[in-house]
Amino acid sequence: MKKVLSLFLAIIISVSALGSVVSASAQSGNTVSVNELFMASSKKKVTSKQRKAFFKQSAFVGSSIGVGQKMYFDNEGYKTVGKPTMLVRGCYSFYNDKHNRSKWIVTYKGTPMQAKKAIKKCKCKRVFIAMGTNDFHGNANVVYKDYVEYIEGIRKANPKVVIFIESTTSVTSNHQGKYLNSKNIKKLNDKMKTYCSKHKDMYFVNVSSKLNDKKGHLLKKYASDNYCHLTMAAYRIWTNQLVKFTDKLMLKEAEAKAAVAAAQKSKTEKKVKEAKKLVNKLEKSTVKSSLLKKLKKINVKKPSAPSAITSLTASDITTSSLKLTWKSVKCAGYQISMSSDESTWKSLETSYTKGNTYTVNKLNSNTEYAFRVRAYNKNSAGKTYTKWKTVKAKTDEKPRAIKITVLLPIDEGKSDTLNITVNNELVDTAEVTLSGGSYEFTTNEEYIGEIKITASLSEHGSATVTTESSECTLEVPLNGIPTLIDDND
Repeated sequence: MKKVLSLFLAIIISVSALGSVVSASAQSGNTVSVNELFMASSKKKVTSKQRKAFFKQSAFVGSSIGVGQKMYFDNEGYKTVGKPTMLVRGCYSFYNDKHNRSKWIVTYKGTPMQAKKAIKKCKCKRVFIAMGTNDFHGNANVVYKDYVEYIEGIRKANPKVVIFIESTTSVTSNHQGKYLNSKNIKKLNDKMKTYCSKHKDMYFVNVSSKLNDKKGHLLKKYASDNYCHLTMAAYRIWTNQLVKFTDKLMLKEAEAKAAVAAAQKSKTEKKVKEAKKLVNKLEKSTVKSSLLKKLKKINVKKPSAPSAITSLTASDITTSSLKLTWKSVKCAGYQISMSSDESTWKSLETSYTKGNTYTVNKLNSNTEYAFRVRAYNKNSAGKTYTKWKTVKAKTDEKPRAIKITVLLPIDEGKSDTLNITVNNELVDTAEVTLSGGSYEFTTNEEYIGEIKITASLSEHGSATVTTESSECTLEVPLNGIPTLIDDND
C-alpha cells in the first residue's frame, strides 16, 4: 500500500503544475494554554492535542515539494500535526510570486494570490516556508538574495507572524545541475540559517539532513522521481524532524512563561533569576522580549533577614592583633567594624564571606577596643541585616625596656656599690663614685605594666619607685627615706 501511495505521489507531483492543491483550515479551535504547556514541560513532553493546536494556527508555504507534504499530511501526517493551512502549488517560485503570475502562485480559498497576502488572509500565527528548489537560476548567493526579498515582503505584510524556514531539500547524486546541485543547496541552507539567527521571530529548521548521504546528496530511496521529489518515507522523516524542533520550542517557551508567572507571584530574587535564565535561553523573539519586559517590571521584595549573630568572642590576643569568632548563620555575608570609644566606628568588612572567623591586625598595644559583627542577605531590591553583636577586648601590652637614671649623693668622692633591682630582681650592679653625679642603666625589653624599681648603695641609702613608664629617675640619699625625683609615667 505504501509503495502504491509513493508512486501515486510521484505522478501527482509531476502534473501538479496543472493546478493548485490547497487546504485552508479554519482558524477557530483549541489554543494551547500556558498552564497546559507548563504541565507538559515539567514532563518534557508535548501532548498530541497541544501539538495539533499549535499547527492548526500555522500555514505551510511551498512548491511541488510542498504539494507532496500536503499529501503526506492528508494521508498520514495529520495524526501528528493535524490539518494546518497548506499554501502550496506546483511550479511555485520566488519569481512567480513576485510577478503575481496567477497560474503559478498559491491560492487561498480558491483565489490565486501572493504568499504574503495569503498568509494575511488566513490569519495564521506562524508560517513554515520550504522554498528554493524552483529558484536556482543562479548560484546560492543569487537565490539567497531572492529568498530574503521574499521573506521581507511577508514580514512587512505580516509583522506579527513567526516565520520558520525549513531547509531546502537536496537532489540525488545523478542529477547535479549547473545551479541546482547539492553544493549550492547546502550553501543556501547555511546562509538562511545565519539569516534566521539574526532576525526576530525567525527560526531555521533542518528537516533535510537525515535524507542525505555523506556528500549531501538526496538518497535515492527517498526520491520518488530519482531526482528531487520525495517519497512518503522522506516526508515522514521530515515531519519527525520538524515536530522535534517545534516541540522543543513550545516546551522552552512554556517553561519560560511559567517561570516568569512564578516570579511575578513571588517577587523574590531567586524566582526572578530562575526565570531570567530560562528566558535568556530563548532565541530572539517577541515572546522573549515580552517576558523580559515583564521581569523588568517586577518589584523584587527584600530578602528575609538572617538569624542573629551569637557567641561573638575575641581570642588569640596579642599586642597588635586578635581573632574574632562567631556562630555562623545562613546569610549572604557579614559586616564587621571596630571602635576604640564605641562612638565612632570604623568599617573593617562590608561583605565578608570567608567563614565565621576574622583576624584584626594593626591594633595598638595595651588598648581596649569594641568589635561588632552582623549578618545580611541581599538581592536586587537591597539588603536586610541582623542586629549588631558586640564584644570588647584589650590588646596585650608591649614589653618595654626601662631607662633608669640614678642620682648619686656626695660623700667626698668615696666609692660604693650600686645595686638596681626591678620587681625585687637584681638587674645591675656597679661600682660608683659618690661625687654628686648620675648613673644610667637600660633594662631589656621584657616588662609589662606597673613595675617596682629600687636603687641602693651598699654603704648608704636607697630609693624605690613604682612606674608604668619606660623611663624613671631615682635620687639615692646618703641615708634616710628613699626619694623619687622624676617619674615620666
